[in-house]
Amino acid sequence: MLSEAIPRRCWRPSGASAVAVGCGVLVGVAVLGPALGPGGLFNLDLVITPFLSMPRGVWGLGPELPRRALLDVAMASVSGLGLSGVAWRALMLGAFGSAFAGAARLARPAPPLVRAGAGLLFSLSPFMVTRVAVGHSALVVATALLPWALPTLAAPGRSPRRTFVWLCVFSLCGVFGGLLAASVVACALVADRPKNAHRVIGGVVLSQLPWVVPGIILLSGSPDLTDSSAFLAKVARLPGGFDVLAGHGFWSGPHQVGGNGNLTAAVLGLGLLALAFRGHRRLPEAWRRGAGAAALVGLLVPLAGALAPTRALVEAVTGLPLGAPFRDTQRLLAMYLVWLAPAAALGAEDLAAHARGAGQSLFRAVPLATALVLGGPGLFGVNGRLEPTAIPDAWYEARELIADDPGTVLALPWENYLDLQNAGSRRVHHPAPVFLDGDVMVSSDLDLPESSGERLDPREPVADDLVARMRSGAHTSEALADLGVRWVFLLRTTDWATYTGLFDDPGLDLVVDDGTLALYEVREWSGPVTTASSREFTPAEVVPPLLGLSTSEAATWNAPAQPGWRRGWRAAEEADNGLLRLPSGGGVVWFWPSILVVVGTAAAYGTAAALMVRAWRGRRPGSSAPADRGASPAAAPGDRR
Repeated sequence: MLSEAIPRRCWRPSGASAVAVGCGVLVGVAVLGPALGPGGLFNLDLVITPFLSMPRGVWGLGPELPRRALLDVAMASVSGLGLSGVAWRALMLGAFGSAFAGAARLARPAPPLVRAGAGLLFSLSPFMVTRVAVGHSALVVATALLPWALPTLAAPGRSPRRTFVWLCVFSLCGVFGGLLAASVVACALVADRPKNAHRVIGGVVLSQLPWVVPGIILLSGSPDLTDSSAFLAKVARLPGGFDVLAGHGFWSGPHQVGGNGNLTAAVLGLGLLALAFRGHRRLPEAWRRGAGAAALVGLLVPLAGALAPTRALVEAVTGLPLGAPFRDTQRLLAMYLVWLAPAAALGAEDLAAHARGAGQSLFRAVPLATALVLGGPGLFGVNGRLEPTAIPDAWYEARELIADDPGTVLALPWENYLDLQNAGSRRVHHPAPVFLDGDVMVSSDLDLPESSGERLDPREPVADDLVARMRSGAHTSEALADLGVRWVFLLRTTDWATYTGLFDDPGLDLVVDDGTLALYEVREWSGPVTTASSREFTPAEVVPPLLGLSTSEAATWNAPAQPGWRRGWRAAEEADNGLLRLPSGGGVVWFWPSILVVVGTAAAYGTAAALMVRAWRGRRPGSSAPADRGASPAAAPGDRR
């Protein structure tokens, strides 16, 4: 039925569902622990401050890839109120609640203790807790939604419309959610081979346009992407390598909760898999085949990237621009875990049904006890990785100065990841692009073996040379001005003392310095836009891809060049230093590929909204809604829960 395009239980939960969500939130409180207190959060990709910059990638504008899509937009939207940190904490607690309740729901009609075990196996899995700790928020949210969507995504031919709506929901999480949901659907299509597969495939393509289109726009410039080998799942030698079955294998071993090669996790993972095989037949028939196929792929792909016989093939595929979204192969493990949790819990219930006396309770408690052992190392702040950090006043002072007088910022140290001293020397993504507004240049070098960085900013090679000159003691203020740099934001961490050319450069003014940060202003900075006659102008930004300029002269805009910029109908060009050279003439300055982004986004979410409106109208008393072509006229038992 068309009215099934919206899962009713997601909108009108029962009392049991509300209790399950509450239990999941308590799990989140136990994991986040100190992170719920005030302060910024810094650990690997986790950079959460009261202020988060608005991502430009959603328009197809570089240099940042649109990985998290509209979820980042939502987070940044509350930044003006200084509530980004509060919003992230609430989002993660909600994700734990959703993950627990969703997995427990899949284990019905087992007793409450068994369903609680399924919820805890999924929400407290080493996979989930690790991704929370390293800041992969979009993947965490998508994983938390997966149990609720699984009955639909694992049987997409039954209701293409409902599948499409769920796919649109996952696309809000960008590449992390889109690929996860689309992969489940693809596996289910292969397993079931429904007659209406073409409709489902069309829905997959349309639903993912909001992040696929800007991604294609950015990748069309043939960027130099980081070698994929650094991001493949880590699998230790046997028997410890079986810990992947329990949710281990994150590409950065030191950040994996419980560590990679954990023998205890390996044994428990094997036990859970055995229980899942037993319990698989107790999953609803309508979607268990598709879920099983997705689980198989979700387990084999990470293993294929880690084992010698197939590693070269996975590296070759993920090394291509179109394969790059799959390079973190362990992400697909979520498809395996969402099947494992309810199937293993139902397997334990099956054993309990054949036991007597205390044996029944013992078997039913196995999933819950196993979950506590596996997720235990991640409780209470993940061994200090979620310890809040007080953000120095100098950071806020620098942010206000830059916001009052905008201009390109050069972020130093010239590293994409650095050891942040005021965050316990944890390895963290450079916080300047997230914390500061506007154009921030940061190195794309990830400092990984066989890594070349992701050069999406054409100014980066010039900046590389300037940084090298700084380290040799040379004064670079004039060259910084030529590159359009107005501010130099230097965090006193890692190798900050090697930038000796900055410290006595007469062309730089030190305006902020508190021992953790030094902010320099470039005296010879010539303004945002400079004409051939050296006149300075400030463009009037309507939205990031649309600006007005009150001069008809040819000019250089201190922004990264990117194919697609135009002035009126004339194409802009890239200057030798990677800046954008605007032709003479009238008309607005605009980025025409953004039209494709807007059209794709409107088509996807507009179609989903229309389906949802029609679905609600179809539920009115006396109304009738047309059946989905190819769908079963009645909902399957798994969807009525």
